[in-house]
Amino acid sequence: MYEALLRRMADDVRAGGPCLAALPAYVQTNEVERSRALLPGFLEVVRQTGLPLRLLEIGASAGLNLRWDHFPFLDVPATIRVAERRGCDLNPIDPTLDESRAAILCFVWPDQTERLQVLAEVIEIARRVPAAVDRCDAVDWLRIHLADPRPSVATIVYHSVVMPYLTEENRENLRRVAEVHLTMWPGGERRLIAQAGFHGRDVKVL
Repeated sequence: MYEALLRRMADDVRAGGPCLAALPAYVQTNEVERSRALLPGFLEVVRQTGLPLRLLEIGASAGLNLRWDHFPFLDVPATIRVAERRGCDLNPIDPTLDESRAAILCFVWPDQTERLQVLAEVIEIARRVPAAVDRCDAVDWLRIHLADPRPSVATIVYHSVVMPYLTEENRENLRRVAEVHLTMWPGGERRLIAQAGFHGRDVKVL
């Protein structure tokens, strides 16, 4: 089936024509299952501070993982309060636009129907829950958003993928096991709190 489709689209594929017009120029996986590995850190921050969360995600792509507290597949306590959700990406995708749907879904293998279904559900959540994603370099963006203290909230800076920015050796090490660390300030203590598979499944809380 796929071979026949590619044969019909061969000229467009070679030329990068209309059939590829909706696809982003860079890989944007938007793997929402990674929020399973991030959740223990979020819960620990709430436990220690008792404050509403200010979420700042670098490399956020479409910003789907900024809405993790609304995901139906996560067990999020009612005490969790999110005061602000904002991200940055060099090539952000706006999930509230109909034309963005193909760009978000296109990096999931077509036979992985469960992942496609979950992603489709989260896209609908993104249309109801606002979260701005700025087109900006992560370092410059953080300098701006961390410049002023915000005592009434617990600011969390996080990311849900770093693979494209690592050496091949480190990529291979991370494929074997992904580790999630939490650093609390003041004090700067860094703790390993969870391990997760590459797509966010099989989370082991430590």
